[in-house]
Amino acid sequence: MIKIFHVIPSIGIGGAEKLVLDLAENINYNKFKVYVVSLYDNDTFQFNKENYKNVNFIFLGKNRGFDLKTMIKFSKKKKKIKPDVVNTH
Repeated sequence: MIKIFHVIPSIGIGGAEKLVLDLAENINYNKFKVYVVSLYDNDTFQFNKENYKNVNFIFLGKNRGFDLKTMIKFSKKKKKIKPDVVNTH
């Protein structure tokens, strides 16, 4: 199974966010395991998680500005999961 990390700043109503959620929703889950990694917590945009029950959401809780803790969290997640593809926006 191919593991995909989609990395976006936040899950909101923007174009890149919509694209990532559409890709995650419409992928072949028999071939791909999808992770949507949001740098910020999801506290502003509500989306229907039922549509994404095969998607693994990771919220890193980034603070404003440079946040070394977030980079460390991301690195640990990436090392643990070992994605085959990292797609960033």
